[in-house]
Amino acid sequence: MPLAARPFDPEPAPAPARPSIAPARRSCFQVSGDDHPGLLLRLIELFAQRGLSPAVVNATSIGGALRAEIMVDGLPPHDADMIAAKMAGAVGVRACHLSHFARV
Repeated sequence: MPLAARPFDPEPAPAPARPSIAPARRSCFQVSGDDHPGLLLRLIELFAQRGLSPAVVNATSIGGALRAEIMVDGLPPHDADMIAAKMAGAVGVRACHLSHFARV
């Protein structure tokens, strides 16, 4: 049985608008450590493994030391604590501090 021809619709109906909801909470990871190749990538990989992209990544290398600040929006507190603990245990990390603040 042949298929009935459908008329061509040059302009499909637009998708319904979804409200943009900004996450109410931002987690900030401040890490200091040795300036080893790959350390920054190992830190960011902890987010990629969870399908997350940091909102802000800022890293500075001064005198053989690395200072990094990584901010992620909407991360549940338990997950943020787990990531901070893994960062603190990474080879080359001297200190990791986690803080949270509300988004405006």
